[in-house]
Amino acid sequence: MADMQKVDREWMHRNNQKLILKAVLEEKECSKAQIAARTGMSVVSVGRITDELIAMGLLRETGGEAVPGQKAGRPAKRLALPLERLQCVCVALELQGIHLGLVDPYGTLRNRTWIPFPKETPLIQEEVMPWLARNLEQFFRENRKVRPLRWIGMVVQGIVDARRGEVVLTSRGWRNVPAVRYLEEHLPGCRVLLENETRATALAECTLGRAAEDQNAVVLNLGESINAATLLNREIYRGGDGWAGEIGHVIVEPDGAPCICGQRGCLRTKLALGPVLEKAGRIYPGVNLAGLVEYAQRGEPEAQALVDQVADYACVAISLTLNAYAPERVILCGSTIWDAPALRECIQRRCWERMGRYMPYPVPICADTFGRDGRLIGGGIQAFQQALEDILAGAEPGRTAMEPEKN
Repeated sequence: MADMQKVDREWMHRNNQKLILKAVLEEKECSKAQIAARTGMSVVSVGRITDELIAMGLLRETGGEAVPGQKAGRPAKRLALPLERLQCVCVALELQGIHLGLVDPYGTLRNRTWIPFPKETPLIQEEVMPWLARNLEQFFRENRKVRPLRWIGMVVQGIVDARRGEVVLTSRGWRNVPAVRYLEEHLPGCRVLLENETRATALAECTLGRAAEDQNAVVLNLGESINAATLLNREIYRGGDGWAGEIGHVIVEPDGAPCICGQRGCLRTKLALGPVLEKAGRIYPGVNLAGLVEYAQRGEPEAQALVDQVADYACVAISLTLNAYAPERVILCGSTIWDAPALRECIQRRCWERMGRYMPYPVPICADTFGRDGRLIGGGIQAFQQALEDILAGAEPGRTAMEPEKN
């Protein structure tokens, strides 16, 4: 019984710490009295907990300013997050290379960089993982003055098992890559959180973007991968095995073209950028998506047929999510959306026309807020959220506690 009471007290104390940090995060700067009014805690309790958080390096005091309504007396000191010391590293693994960046608690992407795969490095998992580890360590060294937290948000195109930390399947044919274990073994003191790019984008949209006011929304990725991330009551729905949203492997044409998953006729074979451009390249060698759309706009029948195929099957993907989850909003992301605005507009127009035939109200279908940066922002936010949990529990990688900020 005593142990349960101790656990309850620890849980309540940690929850109060989170409430205070949330209040400061939302207000950006506030006094202890303002925090007490916002959280319902006493000023004494707020003072005690904020002192702890300052000692842990999670808060800092700024110069005293008069609080609105304060008539006399010494201005109250304000509290803020030391943003420059609470940045997490994020990395997005793509087909051609990696994007790296730092993300602060407000989702601001700092020091973003792109590193292409070297020509001499085969794009196989046995070669890419050591290369990735070396570049991450180099990125930490280059940012040593900032001293980023050693939590890494890693975002991948493809199917991931976030719980086990494995890349299950990518369009490159990588299967069951123990990415988290490898990186944590080769980057001492680091903790890695693995996510697919669509769920990372959904986290960015839910926190800072178009879904910030929605309870239920779907982020649909149309690009190299075809998948969805569903927000239910502002939480990402993962399903029992973490594979929820892999609609690219729904069979839409039995006995159709083979898919990387081993099935035939998956939605991915009709809609993903790789299969579409492979087919287009037989007619227009070396063409990219923007070029294919341009050919279609000129009236080239083969290009028009392929663009129509993408638009039609994109409507199928959107219809799947609308009928399955009835979201308040569908947010489109991915290379198909970013690289061809005219095609995106065509998809939106066709969906609105078809939905109006049977849906009682039009569901907004819009592009994502941050473009390619959304994945990095979401990965960084996820890493920071986990960092906060671990620091409050006294389990920061590489250090038992953060060094307090020196005045």
